[in-house]
Amino acid sequence: VLFVCALSLPAGLAMAQTATPLEQEVVDALRKERSLRGLDVALVGSEVTLTGELDSFWQKSEAIRRALDVDGVETVSTVIEIPPPEGDEQLAEEVSKAVQNYPH
Repeated sequence: VLFVCALSLPAGLAMAQTATPLEQEVVDALRKERSLRGLDVALVGSEVTLTGELDSFWQKSEAIRRALDVDGVETVSTVIEIPPPEGDEQLAEEVSKAVQNYPH
């Protein structure tokens, strides 16, 4: 007995699994900066969407700049989260603990 199973994927889903050349260029541009390697890249036409989490506004700006520097990219939108900075009070507490625990 031989069973044959065929699976058909919608065209959009099948294409989503392999990056287009333009999408790969954006990914390569981001990979040059270690802190940007974790971002997800999606491409629709000439619009790139960057998704993920970064540590600073500078990193977010750098990701946008690198994506826009790729020929063929006209627009970049982002869904990038940046954690809130430490408050002065929290930082002072951590410094105080470190000083108190410092072996003299």
